[in-house]
Amino acid sequence: MAQLNRRAMLQFSAGAGLTATTLNGAQAHERQISTTAEALDSLAPRMRLAGVPLTDIEAVRAKAPALNGWTQAWTEIAERHLGAAQELLTEGYVQPAGEHHQQAAMAYHFARLIPGDDKTTQQAAELAVTIGADALALLDPGHCQLTDSAVLRYPPFAEGAAPLAVLVADIGAAKEELAHRADALLKRGVACVTVDSDPSTSLAALLRDTVVGDQRVDLARVEIDRISVESPRAEIDLARI
Repeated sequence: MAQLNRRAMLQFSAGAGLTATTLNGAQAHERQISTTAEALDSLAPRMRLAGVPLTDIEAVRAKAPALNGWTQAWTEIAERHLGAAQELLTEGYVQPAGEHHQQAAMAYHFARLIPGDDKTTQQAAELAVTIGADALALLDPGHCQLTDSAVLRYPPFAEGAAPLAVLVADIGAAKEELAHRADALLKRGVACVTVDSDPSTSLAALLRDTVVGDQRVDLARVEIDRISVESPRAEIDLARI
């Protein structure tokens, strides 16, 4: 099993196929990826940090030995979570239903990482965003959709204005991968903005236009961290906020 302190980036090109660049400290190792097992060994640390259950990872390993089954295997995982969510909602269990929606969104998100046919990959990308929004509506109905690419969430039991952590999904990542980390910070009393990086949008302008004036957030205590596939850990220093 890949160690959680390894950092890996998968790249696809028509000529070279799928390759993984693994960073161990200052050393970079590039290798060809030809099976699902090899792809999972590279991506598992990133998936686990994003909150993907180990059981889902191992189910994909068993379902799709060949890479051409990757997207379908993750799609089936997503559909299983959605089915469980629907059953739970029917019985009135909103919180666990929201958690299954969140897992479905993550499955669709990772389904698109290894290119299949363009239509299937695009559908997975769209479903990741749509179902991720459904998950938030169930898990955190008080969240604030700042823009299409940014969400502000408030800690549930904050007394007064809460410190703010801004998690930016930078190169190669997506804000859907940040929900699990945001959950952990919210439980510690920290408000969170998760946002997709957009070179055309100033992060300072986004916060100025959407968060300034919000009495539930203490803008004197703000920590910003950019999270990419090369550096997937959120190094938020709670002592500084």
